[in-house]
Amino acid sequence: MSELQPLTNEPEEGAPSGLAPANTPSDSSGHVPRIAVLVCAYHVAIFAISLGLTTFVIGPEKLVSCSDSATTMQTATVSSICRFEHRSLLVFVFLFGALGSTLAASRIVVLALRYKNYQSEKVAWQLLTPLHGGVLAVVGLYVVLGGLLAMVRSPAVGPEFGFFVGGFAFIVGFSSELFVKRLIRATEALFGEQEDRSVDAVSHDPHD
Repeated sequence: MSELQPLTNEPEEGAPSGLAPANTPSDSSGHVPRIAVLVCAYHVAIFAISLGLTTFVIGPEKLVSCSDSATTMQTATVSSICRFEHRSLLVFVFLFGALGSTLAASRIVVLALRYKNYQSEKVAWQLLTPLHGGVLAVVGLYVVLGGLLAMVRSPAVGPEFGFFVGGFAFIVGFSSELFVKRLIRATEALFGEQEDRSVDAVSHDPHD
């Protein structure tokens, strides 16, 4: 009789920590879990919808409307008055925040499938992360424009304003865990209350 080879559970070279392949019968079959396929389709739909709307429907140039007013004081001078479209701006920021969070979540799914360590109990996190990213991006824009959080310096409302809020919203969505930690620290500094475990308890990365 041939000798049975012992099963090893050593991580593949180059695999990130926490995503080492698990030698289970389901992994050895090589089939991608059905729930993972659905999650990937959900992420692809968000990519397509977000990029489509922010490119063809609500572009950066449509977030700001400028009107020229002539003022006559001995000599005629022309000044440009710009204001942003509030509703379009919120939708634009939400979509870019969701886009950033979706990219971060889909990357975790792809790595888990690559190393055959996909865990179906994290589906809720993978589904809700894009929504959280969009909401955090909107909140972050209010906080920054209101001067409550000195993270970045907002440019004056003008033609480049849409590109600033799009980039800012994407970064907030993509790094939502770090943004939540920063938001908690700002809240503690504002209200003078600090808890040692508040940051870790509220902003815990589920895929660690």
